[in-house]
Amino acid sequence: MRVFFGTAQEFKEVAHLFGPDANQSSANISQLEASVVDGEVPQPLASLSPELIELALNRIPLSRKQSKVWRAIVEAYPNWINVVELAQKTGLSRQNIAGVWGALGRRLANTPGWPSDKWPMDEERDDDNLRRYRAHETLVRLVKAGRIKLK
Repeated sequence: MRVFFGTAQEFKEVAHLFGPDANQSSANISQLEASVVDGEVPQPLASLSPELIELALNRIPLSRKQSKVWRAIVEAYPNWINVVELAQKTGLSRQNIAGVWGALGRRLANTPGWPSDKWPMDEERDDDNLRRYRAHETLVRLVKAGRIKLK
């Protein structure tokens, strides 16, 4: 998968390097340019596409702790896993898990095109007021297909 980071004008200059379909993408650039307001990510890019999730989680290798947490959440799918169960399954402390979430927040915030209000999982509190997590189906499919590398 090829990913381009730059302005619409810069893409127009190198679109030919992305194959014959890039000309169609280049034709849509003017629509995309029109939707950019004050540097905000336009809505067509603000969804959690498989490509965007893959980019976010693969652009820098995941640490061993991050991989353990993601693996446990993906293996629990479609069920929820709470933070106590997650700590038991991964062998990490709750503080380590909090650190993993902090690192994830930085990773997502620094991934171009990632919407600020989205995560690749659901999170809520359970009846015991513990945080619990459930992977999005797209994330599960990417991990099972080997497109997201977990250690």
